[in-house]
Parts: sequence; structure tokens; C-alpha cells
Amino acid sequence: MTKEKIKKNQGEKFSAEQGNMEIVPTVKEIEKEPSIIRKSGNVFIGTLNLVANPVKSHIKKRHEKFYKDSKFHLAADVLFVLGILVLAAVFVIIWNFQPKAQIFLTSSLAGTQAQSGQAVALEVEYIE
Repeated sequence: MTKEKIKKNQGEKFSAEQGNMEIVPTVKEIEKEPSIIRKSGNVFIGTLNLVANPVKSHIKKRHEKFYKDSKFHLAADVLFVLGILVLAAVFVIIWNFQPKAQIFLTSSLAGTQAQSGQAVALEVEYIE
């Protein structure tokens, strides 16, 4: 075997002297670093990037494909999104709507007694 084949079989060796090894800071060094405070917004959520980055890339691709040449597509998409939001709001309003009682009914016997098996007249009063 030649020297090159022996090196391939043994694998590459990592060391700080050869410059092919990354130096990872210790836990104490990480704790000493100041935390990032953003003053521009009220809330900062680090994991929001899991949702924001795909949305941002999708919008960027759509801009390159459609909006760059024609503003009509942008206006149509904005109108569709507004329409969907309006329909969702109407759905929520209808789903949660409970009509108020507008008529109050009171009933009483027309006569003084009611017997089983006989027809009885009732007086019904309603208040609007």
C-alpha cells in the first residue's frame, strides 16, 4: 500500500496545530457573553424564525415570479387575503352570536280552576 491509501484508511486526524479543528467556547465563556436585548419591538421570540423564514422566502419567490413585472397580481393577492380575513371575521361573529330575548311571556288561567281532561282557556301576555 502507498502512503496515500494508508492515510485514507486511517481517516483524517484533527488537531489545533493543523488548524482543522474548531474551538468551542466553554459554558463559563458562553455565560459571560451579554444577552441580546432588542429595543425596537415589544416582544422577541427566538423560535418565531421557524415560521417567519419560510414565509419570507415564499414571499420573496412570489415577488420575483409575479409581482416584479405586474402589480395586478399583488393587488389581486391583497384583495384575496382581505376577503378571506373578512369571511373569517363574519364566521366568528355569526358563530358567537346569541340573540337577546325580545319578548317576555307570562301566562295565567282565564278561569279560577282547571280540571284534568277539560279544555281550559289561558291568558298570555307579552311585553316587548
